[in-house]
Amino acid sequence: MIPLEIRQIGNAALLLREAIALHPVGHHPSIELERKAMALLVASLAEQGYSLEDFDGSEDNDEGL
Repeated sequence: MIPLEIRQIGNAALLLREAIALHPVGHHPSIELERKAMALLVASLAEQGYSLEDFDGSEDNDEGL
């Protein structure tokens, strides 16, 4: 089971990824900040041995949102 703190990071990254997808480059002034935040969240997960795919809610993984 993934620890709560790591699940929170993963879920935040998923929500941010969704927000970025909804606002293509050029349509949202803070998109670069969002992308930098996304990179930091993904790096934080990687440091703990996880990837964003570990939180996608797929059949192979029940840790998604």
